[in-house]
Parts: sequence; structure tokens; C-alpha cells
Amino acid sequence: MTQTRYDSQLKKWVFEDGNGELKVLPERIENSNIIVETSQEGSQRGWDDIIISKPNTSSLLILSIPKYHRIVCDYFGQPTAEKTECERFLASLGLNPEDEGWLPGSIYQTAYSSLRSNASTIW
Repeated sequence: MTQTRYDSQLKKWVFEDGNGELKVLPERIENSNIIVETSQEGSQRGWDDIIISKPNTSSLLILSIPKYHRIVCDYFGQPTAEKTECERFLASLGLNPEDEGWLPGSIYQTAYSSLRSNASTIW
């Protein structure tokens, strides 16, 4: 399992891959905030984490911004009311249930673009 975590010995945010190897994540300073960004991906969804901290404080803000998501209406091949409702929901989003239910990235780019571009100024 992969994860982003704070390493208290290194005093840095690190990305730990599935093999236990650590990669120190780069930091940048914006508006006197320390910013660390990382990306996580899975089989059903992907997201970016933006970690914002202030020097000499013990507080931080973590923004988890979705990049992609998959909605699957598979109820083990059985026609059920839940499957029909799920397929209707996908159709209301303009998606074809036969296309594996991937939500278009444009949904997230539009919805989260200002949060992403203004992340260093919100706290």
C-alpha cells in the first residue's frame, strides 16, 4: 500500500511506495506557508494532496483534491433496482454505463481549479 506521511526522524513529508521505500517530497514556500504536493492513484480513483503548514506552528491544512473517479454499476450481472438506479445516475451525468463509469476529468478540473490555484492563500 502506498501512502504519504510525515517522517518525524527526517522532519519531512515522505511518500512510501508499496515496497516500503521512502521518497522525500519537495517543499516550496508561498506566502510564508510551506507547501508539499503529492499525487495518489488507485484502481477506482485518483487524487492530489496539498499539505500546507506554517513555520513554527503545530497546525497544518491538508487539501485532498480528486482527479478521477470510477462509478461501477455491477451487481454481479443480476438486473436489480439498484443497478437500474445506478445506470440512470450515470446517464444523468452524460455517461454510458457500458463505458466503465469513469467520470470525466473535466468535472474535477472545473470544480477544483480555483482551490488548487489559491491553495497557498486560503490559510
